[in-house]
Amino acid sequence: MKKQTLLLLAGGMLALASCQNEAPAVSAGPSEAQIDSMVNARVETMRSELMAQNDSLINALAQWKADSMIAAMKGAKPAAAAPKPAPKPTPTTTPKPTTPTNPKDGRFNGNGNTNNNKDARFSEDAAKKQQQQSADKKAERFK
Repeated sequence: MKKQTLLLLAGGMLALASCQNEAPAVSAGPSEAQIDSMVNARVETMRSELMAQNDSLINALAQWKADSMIAAMKGAKPAAAAPKPAPKPTPTTTPKPTTPTNPKDGRFNGNGNTNNNKDARFSEDAAKKQQQQSADKKAERFK
């Protein structure tokens, strides 16, 4: 009985000792607070850059408008608009001439066989003949 009590007491102590783990947890990366602060800092820098860019565009447009108003009052021609930033040059490539590799391509351009059966199917005479044949078939079924 004494051994059982001792084992029970040791197990209880072990359970209580394992519940009070105050050691810092091993972190694989930055915590949520650190991530939030990094994101907020980046958002703030981007916002300030965009605001500065927008302010400069607005000021340039306002200056151009003011200059054109002053020039209109004096009777002179307004100055040219503010120069826009040049677009990035795109590399130009000359397309190589291609030859049709499909032997059936010519038939769509009128170079291949001309099929008279197709013309016959879409002519008025052929349509009347087809209607007559279908009417005859119906008549034979109901005799």
